[in-house]
Amino acid sequence: MKQKAKAVVLNARDNVATALADLEAGTSLELEVGGKYHVVSSETDHSTLANASSC
Repeated sequence: MKQKAKAVVLNARDNVATALADLEAGTSLELEVGGKYHVVSSETDHSTLANASSC
């Protein structure tokens, strides 16, 4: 079963996502945006994710 995404990418060009729930630092998520997969990771215990990279 495929797990649903826990974040929404606001703009693929700026590589920033906003979490729909609180995430601990170091949490990584894989998202599909425009047919490409991206991995984003939380650097702090906030609900903003950074460090997106294409898979």
